[in-house]
Amino acid sequence: MTEEGSTIDVIVTASYSATSNSLSPLTQTVRSILNFDDFKNGNISYNLIIAIDGLHMRYCSRRHIRRRQKWIKKIHNLTIKSGSVVINPKWGHLSGSLSYVVDHYCKSPYLLIVQDDLKFIQNIPLKEILDCLEYSSSLLHIRFNKRRTVVAGGDTSLAQLKIGSLNFVKTNNWSDNNYITTLKHFRETLLPLFGEEKTFPENILRPLNHNQPEKFGTYIFGKLNDEPLIIHLGNRRGRIRARFGDSQTLLRMPWTYQLIDIAIKLYDFIRKSLHIYQK
Repeated sequence: MTEEGSTIDVIVTASYSATSNSLSPLTQTVRSILNFDDFKNGNISYNLIIAIDGLHMRYCSRRHIRRRQKWIKKIHNLTIKSGSVVINPKWGHLSGSLSYVVDHYCKSPYLLIVQDDLKFIQNIPLKEILDCLEYSSSLLHIRFNKRRTVVAGGDTSLAQLKIGSLNFVKTNNWSDNNYITTLKHFRETLLPLFGEEKTFPENILRPLNHNQPEKFGTYIFGKLNDEPLIIHLGNRRGRIRARFGDSQTLLRMPWTYQLIDIAIKLYDFIRKSLHIYQK
């Protein structure tokens, strides 16, 4: 059993983009993590790390370098009270960024790895999950699903498992969606497989996991047919769900998303216009 006050390293990955450097997705995602009951109640301590990838060669112009420096400064201001910012000295994609931060900055026995635009929409019972990691040696990678937990995509084989009061679904799929793992598993099993590859880890690990599922111990938190636990703020439906929720059937209709998306853009335009006028 994990002791009260146990620590987990929370890694939120981010990278500079020439098209959009809004901090809104990152801010929402970080807030969704820090609002976990176990963090607020002090049951689990956290070490928050914003892991910023190195600059890709296509962004090496002075204009992009200046924009990126301003973007990083904003992130420093955002995390000054709750975490730290780690910058990979060279571009490594997601695999390289994670390799760098885990290899140099992580010391806690557990890792919660999150992408900056994958926001949690439900509370996660972290302490109980960590207890399950301690209890069961087969649990190595616990994913929080971005879709309903059914056979779909790479999840071609699913099986229900219960440990204590918690439910998990065993899967033959390895995904980069937000997940919990142990520092030992990440360093000893995953890092050597990354090598010098610069890609999404799932591109490396998914084929291997299908052939050797026991080696990677991939599970989805929850039960079969459960609703998603995270949403993607980087797409239109994710932004709408984040603002309006997704409990009504009406919001599942494609035309409704289009109308609400237009309304959001109009609202944001009016709000910015009023702000500029007031200045």
